[in-house]
Amino acid sequence: MKKWARFVGNCAVEVIDFDPENRFHSSIIFEPVPCDVTPNSVREGNHWTIMRWDSSDEDRMALLKTNIENLQDDASATDRVSAYQDELTALQEKTKREHP
Repeated sequence: MKKWARFVGNCAVEVIDFDPENRFHSSIIFEPVPCDVTPNSVREGNHWTIMRWDSSDEDRMALLKTNIENLQDDASATDRVSAYQDELTALQEKTKREHP
């Protein structure tokens, strides 16, 4: 899935999942971003700090799985994929402990 974001400084203030070409006034600029970028995520060069939103463990696990799958071929996202895999494993273990 492709995403585009509108930035204020280095912060993604709006993220969309459709091609913005010819859909907005020319003064509104969207840039392509990795599929795991969310509003309020911060970009510094090729490094991203992805904003996480509170959600249920099940929703977080589904999002983590999607992000891992969609970022597999993105060499610049290797660290994020690894962190997502660690977080997913921790959530799965937590779920097993809470719901044996």
